[in-house]
Amino acid sequence: MHLPLEQVTPDSLRDAVSAVEGSPDVAARLAEHRAALRAAGGAAAAADVAEALLDREDAPCAN
Repeated sequence: MHLPLEQVTPDSLRDAVSAVEGSPDVAARLAEHRAALRAAGGAAAAADVAEALLDREDAPCAN
């Protein structure tokens, strides 16, 4: 799901979260990300992992 910045409002954000919260695909990806962050070895390392995940071609926010 992509929510363009100019369309972000409290209501549109709530609707977007509601639309994906029950998705098995989203749950699986979150589990993968959670495991990677926990294994990263601390806040700074976890931030590096999070940034690397965001840089992936298939990241939800990839341009």
